[in-house]
Amino acid sequence: MDVVSGEAFRMTVAADAVRPNDNTEAVNVGGEIAYNEMFYVRGGYKSLFRLDSEEGLTLGAGLQYRLFSDTDIAVDYTYASFGIFSNVQSLSFAVTF
Repeated sequence: MDVVSGEAFRMTVAADAVRPNDNTEAVNVGGEIAYNEMFYVRGGYKSLFRLDSEEGLTLGAGLQYRLFSDTDIAVDYTYASFGIFSNVQSLSFAVTF
């Protein structure tokens, strides 16, 4: 759901309740702040209330830039707290057309 949506600024929040048949119930929450649909900052938490969960805090940031009328490039960085793997980080590059 877009909580704030202006001409240059947008803030989106999301929540997801999970009820699997082989584990305890959990909730995932997150949000994204976008500036000019070019710069993004994201954060969230996975598996709230799940017993013995390996998942947890997630953070990220991204940049999307239009090269041509129908071609964009994007760079995204993510961080996730993931139990046994400790701190998982990733960097992605994308070209969309």
